[in-house]
Amino acid sequence: MAKDKKRYKRRGRRSKTRGFASWSLGKKIGAILGGTLVTVAAIGAVIVASKLSKINTVKLDTDKLSVSKEAKKRGISVKEIRPEEMHLLMSAYVTALFEVVVHDFPLEDARHYLRTFHEFFYPAWRTVLGF
Repeated sequence: MAKDKKRYKRRGRRSKTRGFASWSLGKKIGAILGGTLVTVAAIGAVIVASKLSKINTVKLDTDKLSVSKEAKKRGISVKEIRPEEMHLLMSAYVTALFEVVVHDFPLEDARHYLRTFHEFFYPAWRTVLGF
């Protein structure tokens, strides 16, 4: 009678023929050491980043950004522009230029984008400063 019973596949835990348990010892050690190395590197990067964020910064001296005053001293007629406004415009300009570096474009593409920035910003600077 025992022979007449159908055998059903046991449900539950996986057999030891699959998964981590079936890996060779060298593969297990490599996976553990690799994961540990990646974790240590990530923690090190976080620590370094936290140290770098504590670098002393200098408060912005807006008087040094007064382009209008400097231009008038040199006899150039320009519109009056507040130093804070010049700071915002210069930040936008420099950020746009460095986007080419951040995105690591090929040299020809980078040159094309920089020409586009020149075509965009040059007339804008002339309009804002009243040249």
